[in-house]
Amino acid sequence: MKHLHVFAIIPIIILTLLIEPCNADSTPLESIVLGVAENAGDIPPLIAAEQGFFRAEGLDIRYKAWPAGKQAIEAMFLNEVDVATVADTPIVLQSFQRRDFSIIATFSHNTPYRLVARRDSGIRSSADLRGHRIGVMAGTTPQFFLYSLLVDFDIAPTEIIELNVPAAESSEALAQGRVDAIAAFDPHGYYAQIALGDQAIVIPYEKIRHEETFNYVVRCDFLQKHPIAVQKLLRATLRAIDWMRSHRSEAIAIVARRLKMDEAVMETLWNNYRHFLSLDQALLLSLESQARWAIRNGIGGGTTVPNYLDFLDMSPLEAVTPAAITIIR
Repeated sequence: MKHLHVFAIIPIIILTLLIEPCNADSTPLESIVLGVAENAGDIPPLIAAEQGFFRAEGLDIRYKAWPAGKQAIEAMFLNEVDVATVADTPIVLQSFQRRDFSIIATFSHNTPYRLVARRDSGIRSSADLRGHRIGVMAGTTPQFFLYSLLVDFDIAPTEIIELNVPAAESSEALAQGRVDAIAAFDPHGYYAQIALGDQAIVIPYEKIRHEETFNYVVRCDFLQKHPIAVQKLLRATLRAIDWMRSHRSEAIAIVARRLKMDEAVMETLWNNYRHFLSLDQALLLSLESQARWAIRNGIGGGTTVPNYLDFLDMSPLEAVTPAAITIIR
């Protein structure tokens, strides 16, 4: 408990890159306010900033960061940011309510989830989850992850007590005993495990059927006005991904420092994250699957599965690396 303060996360962190107003050839830098999730799904944009690839492409990137992509996309609709990084579940839930945004690329494919429980709650295995309080941030991919696990464990959602716990508060909620277990992505699942120490139980599960994607989404009006800036964003991200492949140890060190995770732990988790730019058929299938899940469970207010082709704008990625698009059109 005495180490909890190390893992405290301010709900909204505003980071401004201190860069000159022009690049090396005196061409004015184009400005983008990027809303990001401060978690392990956002590795390529983080590396692009750390290594100066955004600036090299002629971009002045300013950040607003939240513990979860759900908050980043909500900020985009409030015009606080121009582009957001977000996993698939918040995209699905927003698609039930509005049509004024586009997915322009996927940059990460991850399986970053942990189901962490308190030993003194009596939980030792998945079967013990029945009747216990499980904290998860509503409207996020960990919520879909939790429901998927319950199916695998043959547990009905009504057999647990699901509590809405923001990602930034999940480790504290578990450590203080306000919940008996949490479903969370890293680094929050990791923080909870470290905070509990010997009291932590990590519930094992078979490889989850769902692979989380992390995506760039943009307001349609911004994309129409700034198509070249968005292409530069993708080029810088592509450079970051290429750099990571040949600088694995350096990339791991950067991410571990940024997320306040032990470097050795980040090393063991690294293979859970696959980074490449794409717009592929698997993304459409995942969005449709999660839409059916949300409708079936009364989450998000949707009644019909949207046509997710309508939420893709392939033009920026087509201009940067057309081979990355494998959508059947």
